[in-house]
Amino acid sequence: MCGYPILLWDHGADAFPYTFEKLQELRANDWPIWETPSTSTFEGLLGCSPSDFVYKNNTAGDCEQVTISELTEKVVALYLTGFDSFIPTLHKVYEHCRAQNLAFEIVLVYMPFDDCLDPDIYNAKVDSVLQKQNISWWRLPFNNSVSRRLKRLTNGPRYVELYGAEIIDQFGIEGFPFTREGIVESGLMRLRELTLDSLLVYGSRNYVIRGNNKIVVSELKGRNILLYLDYYLMDSFTLYHELLIWYNEIKANHPTFDVVFVRLQSMHTSTIEVEDESELSAVMPWLICPFDPDHSASLAKKIFFKEHTRGTLIQFGEDGRICSTQVQDLLRNQGPDYFPFGDNLRQDVICELQSCIHTFIDMM
Repeated sequence: MCGYPILLWDHGADAFPYTFEKLQELRANDWPIWETPSTSTFEGLLGCSPSDFVYKNNTAGDCEQVTISELTEKVVALYLTGFDSFIPTLHKVYEHCRAQNLAFEIVLVYMPFDDCLDPDIYNAKVDSVLQKQNISWWRLPFNNSVSRRLKRLTNGPRYVELYGAEIIDQFGIEGFPFTREGIVESGLMRLRELTLDSLLVYGSRNYVIRGNNKIVVSELKGRNILLYLDYYLMDSFTLYHELLIWYNEIKANHPTFDVVFVRLQSMHTSTIEVEDESELSAVMPWLICPFDPDHSASLAKKIFFKEHTRGTLIQFGEDGRICSTQVQDLLRNQGPDYFPFGDNLRQDVICELQSCIHTFIDMM
């Protein structure tokens, strides 16, 4: 027997008689897969035909079957099962997708390798766990060769969304169809639909203030505006002091330029309360959006994927739409002389996703 225990682990009985020559043969069969289009199809990945079945036991206890070809028009999560804490999260997202009639299915693949159990015992344990949680997912009939093949090949970025589990965990149903490209495009669409009016007008209040003067939000269109979001009087109010310098320099070159401050509130930051905007007006030369905690929470939710915990400058063009959500970084790196900056939204969305999911890398 060849001295490669990984051969038995990765290939099982398919590696018999476990010689170096057999290892070379198996590798020769595996590696062309990375360069062929067969793995871009569901049946190609599973090594089966379109007429093969997957099955599930419904809530009534009856067995249902569906062909592989019937699943190819849907978004399919191939769940290489283990006993982990991700099952409830995946089930919750699955049920939400079903409730909204989204074409999302889960196909469970038994992987009885890490637990060193007899496959029949392992598969029965998996079935029992799912039954107790009233989970009814499609299941691929256990095939040792297919399961081991998937275990070897699931790092293939051509056909596997490497961060699908993280996307589902972080974004739930909002992440559908649970791909990095999908999340980026969804974020871009969300931001491009926003305007100064949609963010600053709240209920019957359609103005911002400077001192005792009220300026109707619609009058800001046609100007380059920075929306300044921050938690007032944080211990390190760094962005405020930087912005004071930038504001005067940009204003000198672009007289119609202005800043609108939106105060955010969070239990994790400053506990200082501001009774009215007069205190802010005394230290801020720019426009101020009257504070309302519900409005602030709603505004931040429209812009960011997750709760935002630091000062941010968002640039709006003369058309009243967002150009960039991280202008403070551009001002620090390039300086105010380069303002206004071009459209940088796509990279901004990717950077924010990287902060939400630390492994969210290698985008585009």
